Amino acid sequence: MANASRRALTAVAVLLVAGVGIAGCTPPQEPVRLAAMDRERPDLPVARGVVVASAAGKYLAGNHAQRVRDYGTAADYLTDALTIDEGNRDLRRRAFLAMLTSGQMKEATNLARIIIERDPKLDLAIMSLAVEEARAGNFAAAAKQFEGIENSGINTVMMPLLLAWTQAGQGDTAAALDALSALVKNDRFQVVHDLHAGLINEVAGNSAAAEKAYVRARAKRLTLRLVQALGALYERTERTNEAKALYGEFLKNNPNTEVVLAAHARATAGKAADLPVNSARQGMAEVFYNMANTLTRGRSIEHALIYGNFALYIRPDYPVGQLLVGGILEALDRHDEAIIVYNQVKSTSPLGWTARLRKVSSLDSLDKTKLAIAELTEMAGEKVERHDALVALGDLFRGKKRYLEAVAAYSKALKRIGKLEKRHWAILYSRGISYERAEQWEVAEKDLLHALELNAGQPYVLNYLGYSWIDKGVNLVRGRKMIEQAVKNRPKDGYIVDSLGWALYRMGEYKAAARHLEKAVLLRPEDPIINDHLGDAYWRVGRQLEANFQWKRVLTLKPESDTIPMIEKKIRGGLSAAEPSSGGG
Repeated sequence: MANASRRALTAVAVLLVAGVGIAGCTPPQEPVRLAAMDRERPDLPVARGVVVASAAGKYLAGNHAQRVRDYGTAADYLTDALTIDEGNRDLRRRAFLAMLTSGQMKEATNLARIIIERDPKLDLAIMSLAVEEARAGNFAAAAKQFEGIENSGINTVMMPLLLAWTQAGQGDTAAALDALSALVKNDRFQVVHDLHAGLINEVAGNSAAAEKAYVRARAKRLTLRLVQALGALYERTERTNEAKALYGEFLKNNPNTEVVLAAHARATAGKAADLPVNSARQGMAEVFYNMANTLTRGRSIEHALIYGNFALYIRPDYPVGQLLVGGILEALDRHDEAIIVYNQVKSTSPLGWTARLRKVSSLDSLDKTKLAIAELTEMAGEKVERHDALVALGDLFRGKKRYLEAVAAYSKALKRIGKLEKRHWAILYSRGISYERAEQWEVAEKDLLHALELNAGQPYVLNYLGYSWIDKGVNLVRGRKMIEQAVKNRPKDGYIVDSLGWALYRMGEYKAAARHLEKAVLLRPEDPIINDHLGDAYWRVGRQLEANFQWKRVLTLKPESDTIPMIEKKIRGGLSAAEPSSGGG
């Protein structure tokens, strides 16, 4: 089955940190989508160290670096340009933003002071000055700065939180809780209100009031950060069984959550639990982390990175913040910078292991595969009771088409697990794909069927197994039903819809195939294989002009090199009545 590895649809990734809601600790489950302007082709090759003499040249170089998300280089060029053209207001703003996004917080603060003198309403400049004051412990001055920020958009949530922590920093708990009360007007913000009310009360030493706030929040939604805070409070008040029950409840649905696993182990061992937030500075870092984590789910990726950098500037040793910033940098293909951030997570932190797994992903993205394999192999040897490093190793080998090595890694992981549960379906699925790609269909089929036994109705397994059967000419009726069920479960997944269309094509139902393939192309217009499939279906139903258009389009979509000669042949002469299509499954 040509290109069947693409049918895996999504990499079966190691679940690093699980969380829920605005206060969770969740890396993006899908790649962060950038705006169309951010995908413009570079028109000016530029890198650090390239000499650009004029202010205009430095501006263009910096502007280009910003477009391709190389914020450090952008800050360098735009700062240089500013020394030549000091009065350029737009240039000053761009340099300031580049500094914030590249984490040059001290330099950004210095530039913010100049900006505020001429443009006193630029929110991020005001925020930079406020953060600098709070970092120095000048909470009254920070509050005065924050009061100058317009209360609109995300600021309707963020400003009450930040102002509350400035009051807490001044020792006025009542004023802090009063500032938070602005969030109670909107039910959507009740959980974050109660979480921070609890944290503020804990910093003030009011454990009973903190518990009431946490319990109110728990009644609404059980988020990761809430579990950490309430569980730690239970531990500190010698209610270990309640803490363990709370951790166990969360782990049932989020079994790989490192910080909760560590908390459960701590409670079992009877060790002391620290406060989740022990100062107003840390509380403000928590706010910026919350906002950054929320923005990663939308299109405001630059703001997410800026808020993440604010969090780390206030609280440098902040593992969840470091993981978040590293994840954002990964999503922006800034893998070298992501590795630097991941390396800052202490090995003694419950998230140290997660940071190492994330670092491996970035190493692989930088084509440093040998280093990635070495790191994962070392990790698998360090903790023989864990299987996640072996799964990551299998995923890496599978991505490099080293299928037998992938099978070996997955097999070792499954052996460590022993009795398989529903959540382990993905490992069997991955090993099944690897076996199939290594042309060992009998064992591949067993793994895929076993994955369905563990998780009946799983659309990716249904799709892969169903299509494989149809492609081999066996179990046609059952295979078709499987793919139809997968489409029902994932109607907007272009790859699964394509599977159904292509399966119908292989079964000679060309009109139905064309209808489904048209839907697949709408869902995945950039995929060369789906467009090729649609071209073949059009030809079979007599729509030759449209078929030729689709095949010509395929050549613009960077198809695999070995498919290009057959596509060009179809453009010249179409498909004969007896000729099979060249398209892969």
